[in-house]
Amino acid sequence: MEKLVIYNENFEVVDTIMCVSSSICEINKVSVKADEDTVTYEGFRGSYIVVDEAQDEIYKEEVIDFIKQLKLKELSEECNTYIIKGFEHNGDHFEFDYKDQTNFNQQLSLFLLNPSITSVIWKTSNNGVKNFTKDEFIAICMSGENHKRSSIGRYWSLKETILTTSYQSIDELKSIRFN
Repeated sequence: MEKLVIYNENFEVVDTIMCVSSSICEINKVSVKADEDTVTYEGFRGSYIVVDEAQDEIYKEEVIDFIKQLKLKELSEECNTYIIKGFEHNGDHFEFDYKDQTNFNQQLSLFLLNPSITSVIWKTSNNGVKNFTKDEFIAICMSGENHKRSSIGRYWSLKETILTTSYQSIDELKSIRFN
């Protein structure tokens, strides 16, 4: 079993819930199942941690490390959302969810495998359906890849910063944003 320990801004314990059998943790919200009841806390002014029930002492650094992991999860989700929103290329906006990425890769493969294909009709989100030459489509694919890689690079940079920084306050850690 685990326990949920909630802290105020000064890292003073304000509540403890024992007998936690499961938890869903987010940076500003936690839901725990304890003794067959589900309890949700959100809008923390301080922080919290879920630890083994037998653990007596919990150090500030442990709480910060716990929150760091939650922040990394949040930033990873924000990164994926940003990638999926799509990208711009020469005034056209292209959607880029997982299905779209697969379609881009498939069409690019067809261009590379079959030299007789010289153009493709493709839907943009802002300018409707358009015809693109092979070279234009390859450039669009490169823009999509650059969008994805730069977003992932931004996440990796934030992750490195979070993991190597000694934060004095949870608010400082919570204030980090993907964009």
